[in-house]
Amino acid sequence: MWQEFKEDRFVFNVNLTYLGEGGFRLPTDPDVLDSSVYLFVVEDDIMAWSSVEEQEVLTHNVFRETALHNVQVSLQPGETWTEEVEWVIPETIMYPSGHEDRDGNPQEGEHPIPTPINPAKISVVAVVYDNDDTSRTTSSGKTGNAADTPRAANSATPESTAYDEQNEPPKVVNYDEKLEGNIAKVSATLEDDDGIGSAYVIYNFHNGSYNDEAWGVMPMEIDENNVASASIEFNSGDPVWYRILLVDGKQGFAASDAKQFEGTGTGSEQDSPGIGIIGIIFALFIVLNRRKD
Repeated sequence: MWQEFKEDRFVFNVNLTYLGEGGFRLPTDPDVLDSSVYLFVVEDDIMAWSSVEEQEVLTHNVFRETALHNVQVSLQPGETWTEEVEWVIPETIMYPSGHEDRDGNPQEGEHPIPTPINPAKISVVAVVYDNDDTSRTTSSGKTGNAADTPRAANSATPESTAYDEQNEPPKVVNYDEKLEGNIAKVSATLEDDDGIGSAYVIYNFHNGSYNDEAWGVMPMEIDENNVASASIEFNSGDPVWYRILLVDGKQGFAASDAKQFEGTGTGSEQDSPGIGIIGIIFALFIVLNRRKD
């Protein structure tokens, strides 16, 4: 299972090989995997409303959408099935009939996503269900399925695939930032034994965990030395926060930590504490002078 980010979407590649059950099988009872394949898109570390705590809490691996739904795949031992899926990052969500918001108001149909999707925190989970296995007990005798539903035979994520392939994710080893007026020029040296496939910079003008609106996206140019560069235009005084999303030569995906562009964020809000200190010093000076008089 691999994923690659491309401006407004992800490209997911799934590779399924059936190894077989082993042992002797009669020709009248061949070993065939009759399966259903799903791709579940999740986002980690987002603020989501908790009906239990009645407030927004930091939540891990929140389900965002199904990129592949109930695709039927039949394989014999040694056969492989592959599929490439383009998942465009949605900006709206379709609420089912009867859905209510946190205040109990009806909220049905299509609405803007309350918390926009941050591509730096997206992952995909591929799950293969065995349509012929609907048993309700586990191998240890415990109760499993509550109904005659297919069991999940296996699952994978880009991280588990990278682990299986012993593929270390690509990384940023050095940053070089230059300000030219209202243009923030980002350069980053990327490193990976398998080369760099692509790199994008995502950015906002608020903070490193901003999620009120979608982050901006810009492709980065990569030279022969694996130095990726891009230019971000911003308003004077605004902080520029950014992350770099990159893919290596084996389709290994990684995202750098959020970073504030040095020299940005000198607006009135950040200047106010400094002005306050100067004001206090001025007041003390005046008080001392009056005491001397």
